[in-house]
Parts: sequence; structure tokens; C-alpha cells
Amino acid sequence: IDLKYNLIGSSVNESQFRRCAVDSSGKVYAVGRVGSTSSSAYTPVLIKYDADLNIQWSKITYLNSLQNSTAVMTDVAVDSDYVYAIGSYAESSSVVRSCISKYNVTDGSQVSIKSLTTASISAIPSAIVLVNDGIIVSLYTSASSFIVKLNFDLSIVWQKYVSIDRQLEISSICIDTSTGNIGIAGRVRISNYEIFVMMLTPSGDISWQKYVTSSFSDD
Repeated sequence: IDLKYNLIGSSVNESQFRRCAVDSSGKVYAVGRVGSTSSSAYTPVLIKYDADLNIQWSKITYLNSLQNSTAVMTDVAVDSDYVYAIGSYAESSSVVRSCISKYNVTDGSQVSIKSLTTASISAIPSAIVLVNDGIIVSLYTSASSFIVKLNFDLSIVWQKYVSIDRQLEISSICIDTSTGNIGIAGRVRISNYEIFVMMLTPSGDISWQKYVTSSFSDD
């Protein structure tokens, strides 16, 4: 599906989808970015499709006042009333801000937006999942990884580090609905990249973790 010209004009020459979510009626919500490779300026995008992949609405969403920031939406989750999307933008060459946005599922109007990081933390949001009583988001930095739980109004309930001495790039989250335990998976670089799987309690504490080693040096 080509996003390049029907959203913000002919100056856009690059578009990317990152993740999508499907609601109970088969409608699809996709997130990613559109932008220009010549200026390295990107804008986060959220698009709703019906079950036949016809566009219902599309939103170009600025995560801050700097509209030409290098930015992207990285993951999305949906319930019966709202769409929740996470994303990031480069505030400077050394600081990446992470945000979560809440949208009305009917028309895509933005309800609220909240920063997930402070001035002292430069983090990339990687995955989002909805639970019965809130939202779970994973983030990682160059030296650590952590999980944030939020209420549905985007207020933060808790934040727990799952690594403070190495970069765990968390790529996915799942929930054990019978226990509320949180499963996360991704990769970690020790000497080479290794796959990791980790189980957390509903309050974000580590129950167990496993690493799958490889002799290969690529991703």
C-alpha cells in the first residue's frame, strides 16, 4: 500500500509501516512514518482501514512542536473505543523522546498524548499491549531496557527495569491471560546478538529469563 502521495504531498518519497493491530470487527490500524530521504525528516502516521483495506481515516501526528523531527510510530493497540500508539522523535542528535498517544477509534481524533521518558532518558518504544486494567509498553536505551504500565488515561502506574547493564532490544510483548504474567522477547548483544525470552509478574518483576546463543555474528 503506497502512502507516499495521498497524505502530505509530493515531497514525500519514503513511507514505512512498522506494526498493525486488528479490532474485533476486522478493521486494521497501521502505524509507521512518511517523510523525505533528502532531508531525513519524517512524520508519524496512523491509518485506519476497513476489513477490505479501504482507508477509513488517516492521521499525520506530530509528537512535538518540531514538525520536521525525525519521527516514527512503532506499535499500536486498539480496544472498542480507543487506539493507542507509541512512537519516538529525535529531539537532538543524542536524545530520543518516546511518547504514547490515544485516539478516538471512530474518527481518529487525538484524545491525549504523554511522554514516556524524562530529559535524562533517551529511549525507543518498541511494543505495546493492552491488559484488563491498563497498558503495557516496552522501551530500550543504549544501556538498559524497561517496562512501563499505564492506566487507560495514560497516567503511569509503574516502571520496572528488566536490564540495567546491557541493551535488551525488546521486540514483542504478550500476556498470559490466566495469570496476568507478562512475556517479553527480543535480542541482546553480548559478544554476538542472542535471542532472549523473559517472563515477568503482573507487577513487572522478573520471574525467569532464557537466552538462546548463536555462533553467528549477524542479526
